Amino acid sequence: MSLTKIYVIAIAICFILFAGCVGSDDSNIPPEDTTPVPTATYEPDPQPSETVANTIDVETVGLNEILTIQNPQVNAEISVDEVIRGSRANTIVAESSPESDMFSSEPVHGYEYLMVHIRIKNTDDYSLAVSPYFDLPVYASGGSYDQESVDLEGYQVLEPTTLLSDEEINGWIVYMVPVGERVVLAYEPLLPDEPLGFIRLS
Repeated sequence: MSLTKIYVIAIAICFILFAGCVGSDDSNIPPEDTTPVPTATYEPDPQPSETVANTIDVETVGLNEILTIQNPQVNAEISVDEVIRGSRANTIVAESSPESDMFSSEPVHGYEYLMVHIRIKNTDDYSLAVSPYFDLPVYASGGSYDQESVDLEGYQVLEPTTLLSDEEINGWIVYMVPVGERVVLAYEPLLPDEPLGFIRLS
C-alpha cells in the first residue's frame, strides 16, 4: 500500500472520530415538559384612566350606600345591601348544586365563596346593558375575580339584561375569593371598559 493511500485513510479515520465527538447524543436528554401551568393574573388595585378621571368623580362607597355613576356613556345607581361569605356561602352553593353535577361545587383550597346582592338602576334616558360577568368583577389581593357560574337555590341570581330608562334590577352574584382578604366590587361596563366606581364589601 502506498504512503499516499495510508495518509488518506488516516485522515478519513480522524474525520469520522472527530465528527462523532462533536455530535450530540439526545437519547439521554429528557423531553421538555410541555404541560401548561395555570397562572393567576394579578394586577394592582384598579384605577381609572386620566380620561375618565377628568370627566367624572370616581368614588368608593360602602354597603347600603349608593354608588352614583354619571358620565357620557353610563348613568346609573348601584348598591350592595347584603353580603354572605365563608362557610355559610360555601354551604348554600353546595346545597344548591344538583347531585348530577360532574364538577365539585367546593371552593378551591384557600378560597371561599362570596355572595353579593346587588341593585342596579338605569338613570339615563337611554337603555343600559347589564352583564354581571363582564361589568362587575371584584378585586382582592391584587387579583381580579369574575362571577362564578353556580346554581343558587332560593336566591335570585342577577341575570344579563337591558334596562330601560328608570328601570331597576336586583339579584345575587357569586364569586370565589381568597379566604379572609379585603374585597372591593368594581363597576366596569363595556364602555369605557374600566372602573367607574367601587363598593367595599369587607
